Amino acid sequence: MKIVVIICLIVVVVGSIYLMFQDHLPPRTPQKIARLLSQLPINRSANVKIFEDQWSEFNGNGASYIVLELDKNNFENVNQAARELGYRPLPIAENIYGPLKDYMIDKQGVYRVLIDDEESMSFTGVVLSETDHSVAVYFAVN
Repeated sequence: MKIVVIICLIVVVVGSIYLMFQDHLPPRTPQKIARLLSQLPINRSANVKIFEDQWSEFNGNGASYIVLELDKNNFENVNQAARELGYRPLPIAENIYGPLKDYMIDKQGVYRVLIDDEESMSFTGVVLSETDHSVAVYFAVN
């Protein structure tokens, strides 16, 4: 009887830990990566339009580029959260490289760029497009 109680307790504890930290545990999905990098409440059901992931096994440098299409309700929630987090209106003012500069052409919305290391230009950029209800995330480590 004690063994059954102990096993049940272990299952409850492990299940609770998984539910609390599921964004940080496998599997690694584009939606999960975008949610963690952007700090926005992106649904797991968001449609993946682009997912490019290129990393060097030798030194860990690389980049991830994700474009997700959001439904109307999720876009409204994400847009509100972005404004509360201090996302700024397009166009991107920072001098960055990568696909976000091309992505934002002919789009209206908000963005955030966090430069981790100015010398190597490692940064995270997020563009939330009101034009097509999508979110683009680019993460580069150099």
